[in-house]
Amino acid sequence: FEVIVVDNGSNDGSDRIAKNYDVTMLYETTIQSSYQARNTGIAKAKGDLLAFTDSDCIVSADWLSNLTKYWDDYTIGCFGGEILSYEPNTMVEKFSDRYGILNQSGVLNHSYMPYTATANSAYRREVFDIIGLFNPYLYSGGDADISWRMQKQTEFKIKFIPGAIVYHKHRIDIIGLYKQSKRYEYGQLLLHKIYPDLKLATVKERRAEVL
Repeated sequence: FEVIVVDNGSNDGSDRIAKNYDVTMLYETTIQSSYQARNTGIAKAKGDLLAFTDSDCIVSADWLSNLTKYWDDYTIGCFGGEILSYEPNTMVEKFSDRYGILNQSGVLNHSYMPYTATANSAYRREVFDIIGLFNPYLYSGGDADISWRMQKQTEFKIKFIPGAIVYHKHRIDIIGLYKQSKRYEYGQLLLHKIYPDLKLATVKERRAEVL
């Protein structure tokens, strides 16, 4: 396998750290977008399976071996693993852990159509060849869009693999959680413009989810 790190305007020295390892270092400077960064990585990747995670995640040692267990089942276009909390310490981290933020069970049971979060997803290259790349202009929700396009435009299905685990470092304080939640909700509004039949949750429904 190959590891590709795409820097999208970081200022914390992460590219310097990454260069100390056997990785391909790329830079996306045209669009400030995690989805455009993924598109840059896809363009340079050599493999037939493209696995994604995020900069605030830690993959388990057997992540890829578990993620590829069903590679021979050609009905599957997207392979998604579980996303668990990484050592929650603060009250906000523990809340996010209890609430299941980013757990795949939530998005896999989405009322509109199932999808997997790109913090722990892998796609056959053929999927991108058929439907195109991530939408770089979505502030959030690009993982839903790519999954939904795959299911609408192809016969490929999603396979959930619980043993392929990625650990997510949750926001540590209420301000970080607020900004994260705001981004997610704005992403839903953008998705609604693309998919007008997508039902948006009401404030009452959102409050019931939390309480």
